[in-house]
Amino acid sequence: MAPEKGQTVAAGTGNVQCFPMIDSMLLLKNALCSGCWQALQERLAIDGYLLMRCMLPIADVLEARAFLLSELQRWQPQEAAVTTRYKWLRAVSPGEFTGLHTDRVFVGGSSPRLLTAWVPLGDVNIQHGPPLVCRGSHRLRAFDRLRGYAASRVGSDGTRSGWLSGDGSVLASVVGRYAVDWRTAPLRAGDVVVLGLDTYHMTACNVSSEARLSCDTRWQPAGDPRHPPLRDWR
Repeated sequence: MAPEKGQTVAAGTGNVQCFPMIDSMLLLKNALCSGCWQALQERLAIDGYLLMRCMLPIADVLEARAFLLSELQRWQPQEAAVTTRYKWLRAVSPGEFTGLHTDRVFVGGSSPRLLTAWVPLGDVNIQHGPPLVCRGSHRLRAFDRLRGYAASRVGSDGTRSGWLSGDGSVLASVVGRYAVDWRTAPLRAGDVVVLGLDTYHMTACNVSSEARLSCDTRWQPAGDPRHPPLRDWR
């Protein structure tokens, strides 16, 4: 097997060495055919994320992208699952990014099994700012040093106060460089990245000349407790 090739990516205000994400779409197809979800569950438990290539109908994604673009031009700036009615639409301008964080800080008052589905609305190359995921960060002991951050909650601004840092390169100095395994990938319309609640991640800085459009959706088992501020689930 050929060694993985890494690349230097702008992680907020710093730079990190990133390796390719692992595509789990074949595991999903096998699970749908066999009814056995163990392999997919084990992949998520080990890596803390799932990349699903072409999971969504491309026509539907592009239709959502066209609608969002028109609105932006007008505004000018295994068990039953439930999802929040509210969806987090992102239009990230050149030079902007989402800092290093876990989703627990933002929606941690809910089910420990809550998952985020990060959906690109159109093709997202590395220069547009796709997710940067620290593989295994949800389970490695080195990340216990960040327990204080993990128990915190986002402030009234709803965004930056929930970040651990705006510079992804500082993570190695906190938990040790051998515990940090950054992963990313160029994404296409129809792809989905699934993130666990305690997985450390951010987005690469948008170094392109155009806005990056994406959407975050939250999902959890229907019978689990729900994050109190998010009241409308379906």
